[in-house]
Amino acid sequence: MAKPKIEPKVKRLLDDVEQFRRARPWNEVDEQQLFVVELEGQDEALTGMVVGGDAPGLVVVRSADGYRRMLDWLMADDDEVFEAVDNWGVGWEKRHELDSRFTSILNRGGLRGDKNQRVPYLYARDAHHGSRPLRGAEIQALGDVLRGVMACYKSGRLQPPTPPLCLRRTQRLQIAKGGKLVDVSTVRVPIAPSDAPLPAPILLDPGLADLPRLEQTLAIAATLGPPTRDDLSDMVVLFALDIAGGVIVGDEVVFGDPIVELPTFVETTLHGESGSAGSRVGLPRRILFESTRLFTALTPSLAELDIEAVLEPTHAVFERVDELVVTLHALASARLPDRDAPFLPTLQNTDGEPLEVVNARFFVADHDRCVAALEERGDVESTEYEGEWIWQSDENTMLAHLEMIEDCLEVEVNSKARLDRIRGWIDKIPGVAFVRESVREVADPIFDDSLPPRDDPMETSAELPPEITQQVNAMLEQRILGWIDESVPALGGSTPREACATPSGREKVASMIREMNEPVSNLPSGSFDFDRLKEQMLEELGLGDV
Repeated sequence: MAKPKIEPKVKRLLDDVEQFRRARPWNEVDEQQLFVVELEGQDEALTGMVVGGDAPGLVVVRSADGYRRMLDWLMADDDEVFEAVDNWGVGWEKRHELDSRFTSILNRGGLRGDKNQRVPYLYARDAHHGSRPLRGAEIQALGDVLRGVMACYKSGRLQPPTPPLCLRRTQRLQIAKGGKLVDVSTVRVPIAPSDAPLPAPILLDPGLADLPRLEQTLAIAATLGPPTRDDLSDMVVLFALDIAGGVIVGDEVVFGDPIVELPTFVETTLHGESGSAGSRVGLPRRILFESTRLFTALTPSLAELDIEAVLEPTHAVFERVDELVVTLHALASARLPDRDAPFLPTLQNTDGEPLEVVNARFFVADHDRCVAALEERGDVESTEYEGEWIWQSDENTMLAHLEMIEDCLEVEVNSKARLDRIRGWIDKIPGVAFVRESVREVADPIFDDSLPPRDDPMETSAELPPEITQQVNAMLEQRILGWIDESVPALGGSTPREACATPSGREKVASMIREMNEPVSNLPSGSFDFDRLKEQMLEELGLGDV
């Protein structure tokens, strides 16, 4: 039986996907970071996002309002929003979990293997339809985008603009045919109204009609909140601004879809109780909206109150949100060290050095000479994967993981001191030059030097020693229970204990506690009883029956 003919275009795409997997950009690139792509010969507007977590990969949305929709998806975490756009995707699945439509492209590219092997999952999705295999022109276009993104990442330029997560400012990658990265720049993206699935209208308190009338125009916007070490990726901040100078008259941090908290936010803002200075009690004449979703949800209730609702996403007042995001990020960065100091124990490797994941990149001018230098060392061993090595100590402790990716040598260690040590001899290899390093927090702690060889690098998990689990649990409990005496923006700056002085405050605090999500997911199943802590907080505040 003749072997199936290998298609060069498909094989090249699979090679590009493998380089993407081995580089693992999701370890360094913020998952909420969107970028727009201008691809030579592609008329469609493209918006890209590197995806991390349990299902890493790349998503490219093909839609004129794709940037707006991706923001809606990030803020609402609503799959219907995402399903309403055309997109391409790169991910990985076990071969036996893919139907023949998706394994056929692997065969055409010459990629074979065991049924349990994780293989590229390459798909296209048309709006409101399920996934389908890539077609001819899509294979070429996705490959070009992937190569351009990798070139941007390898050069250290795939970074969020300032401020990060800003609604109107993002990176633009200009990519020529063949995947050559032509230019990377920061651009302002016009936020056009979207025809994504819209929420049902929400109801406001009819009693608002008794408030005084103001000759005032407000603007309401929602933006992604600042990053935190607690990985609160679903944090959203609602803002109400008086367009006279862009003064903030209301703000509230919410988690998940802002539509859920929108009624309470609007009511407290109009009552002057949102916690921001400058708020006046009363009903404005008009409210401007940037988001189609917020506009649609509120318009019927505002009409009942004789308030004009206007969808005007390009109004200059919304540029004030840019400044607000800068301020939020500055505050978050300033507070993180103090906020997190008691949160986790000080983690160390076996050398007693602070535990942190450090990635370094070296340019390799002579591939064969570098490989020979590595393999000549008695303390460096190759793994079962071609182009991968382990640097280890005499005590059989793993010190570093090394991987050759095209003309780069990628090194991963678990402390800054170890990077200094390995650079002591890598920098001496002829034709090897240091490019850059990056440090990231240990989200899933790598206890003692564990970068072990593995069957699948994408399916590794750290087993926590019992004594470490107990230590983390104790500090988590202390941190969580201490929340009731911390200032909370959603309570107007009051602590939950202080807010319980009023009936409405008691109801809000009880609701907040009961709706809390467990803050960690990397502890062994069943080792952390978060429900018990919530009940303990309710009991402490006398809210058991509220």
